Amino acid sequence: MLSEKAISSIVSERRKKPCASVPDVYRRTSLERRSLENLIKAGFLDVWAQRKTDRARLLGEMKSLPQKRSHESQPEISLPHPASWWEVRERKDVEHLPLTETRRECMEWRVLSLNVFRHPLSPYRVALKKLGVVPSERLKDLPHGAHSRTAGLTECLQSPPTKSGRPVWFLLIEDEWGLLQATIFGTVYERYGDLLHHRGAFLLEGRVERTSDKGFSFLVERVGDLREVLAGAPLAPKATSASEALLRVGRRGRRAG
Repeated sequence: MLSEKAISSIVSERRKKPCASVPDVYRRTSLERRSLENLIKAGFLDVWAQRKTDRARLLGEMKSLPQKRSHESQPEISLPHPASWWEVRERKDVEHLPLTETRRECMEWRVLSLNVFRHPLSPYRVALKKLGVVPSERLKDLPHGAHSRTAGLTECLQSPPTKSGRPVWFLLIEDEWGLLQATIFGTVYERYGDLLHHRGAFLLEGRVERTSDKGFSFLVERVGDLREVLAGAPLAPKATSASEALLRVGRRGRRAG
């Protein structure tokens, strides 16, 4: 999160003239080092990277930046480390190696709580298709009474009051193609409630229901832990730890009630 002061200083300086580098941003704005580091990790300063995997170089530029003081009239002077000559020589070979896609994706997820590079389920497309999983956008076109499977990451699980007084839960999940709200009645919740509150990604089995007054709904009959289901499935070549982490814990800040 950036403070309002930091955001205002960035906007103000950009109106004067574009920033030219990471040190230039730090010098001209009220950004703290941690905020500047997060901007780099999230890819907002990739304009100064030769390629998206070059963020390591930008992060390396931060090491020589001084700590900011509360009084701008007393700026801190950065003194070179006695071994700085060796660091400069070695940095080209070690610190500035291009980031792997896995590390870059993990950086973005940790800072933004989402994957900018790609959806976490994209490495599992083939495996999900073999499991008979229907994408959310296609599921909504299935006829009344059709039985199907779908899968996604948890966005929200809620149980609002009903006219009948009978409890019902609405599970909102997200796959590569969008959001899907699934309906879970009491008997199903009794069997899978613990799973629903302690996992972040699900394989759902159920049937489509269409009525003139309520339209489309997907009634859940069975719930599976998607991470466990996919554990033995072959993945696409570029599945990453960030994708696996999201399958394990789901969306940050997900709501359950």
